Amino acid sequence: MTPRPQPNRKAHTREPDQGGFFGRPRVLLATVFAATLLSSILLLTKNYYWDGIFFAHTIENAPRLNASLVHPSHLLDMVFQYVIYRTVLLTGLQPRALTVMQLSNCIFAAVAACVFFRICLESFKSVYVSLIATALFAFSATWWKFSTDANSYILAVLFLLLCFYLALPQRKPSPFVLAMVHVLAMFVHQLSVLFFPVAIAALIFQCRGMPRTNQIKCVAKYVLTVGLITVAVYFAMFYLATGRLSVRAFATWITYFSPEHGFTFSVWNNLVHTLRSQWRVFLGGRAGF
Repeated sequence: MTPRPQPNRKAHTREPDQGGFFGRPRVLLATVFAATLLSSILLLTKNYYWDGIFFAHTIENAPRLNASLVHPSHLLDMVFQYVIYRTVLLTGLQPRALTVMQLSNCIFAAVAACVFFRICLESFKSVYVSLIATALFAFSATWWKFSTDANSYILAVLFLLLCFYLALPQRKPSPFVLAMVHVLAMFVHQLSVLFFPVAIAALIFQCRGMPRTNQIKCVAKYVLTVGLITVAVYFAMFYLATGRLSVRAFATWITYFSPEHGFTFSVWNNLVHTLRSQWRVFLGGRAGF
């Protein structure tokens, strides 16, 4: 008896249409950017973060680039925002610095959503999963609130997402580029230093299969580049702001934190606050804001 031919399962597998909408990453990225940017600009927050008010006031009162724009926790963020604000003024427009900072954050947030989408697309190989994950990211309560406000978090996270993209396991290791982008993130917000162990682990994964010596050199290039540039620029800004060269004063300056904030060492309370914070990331806030 002649066996019946088996159906060719590959023939029935629908491959992505490279000529269609979902086969064109650039069109998808443009759509993600436009949707995120439009949603943010149309719904600017009315509940301003107090740091943003302070930053905007400082920027408007600075006649030029000077030490008043340097802050140990957000080293060059006000410098970046000052340049953007002055560039807008050159066009003849006269907006408030707060508004310029809000709108620039909307743009940074839209770019961050595109980078996040690209990371998901390379990681999951699924347009559907990537779009859903990007929507959860772009329209989560806390991110959306800060995306439409004046603060230093959005630009810092954008740089960290670029770092994460460069650090994906399937990408070729680029320790110098990764170091420079990470340095920019730390210049915007000091807490970006916490990405340091992630970057080292990522480089180790990217260098797997290489000789041990090459792996060490790759990690060393990143560590030395980040360390030397960060310490040098921070110390230069410290001298510009204070006129001092004391190492002890420098250590005190870079570890400054607002007096109304403190530290807790209760494991249970920290766990409760962490879980509550994770809930608020997606569902916190009020629609009226």
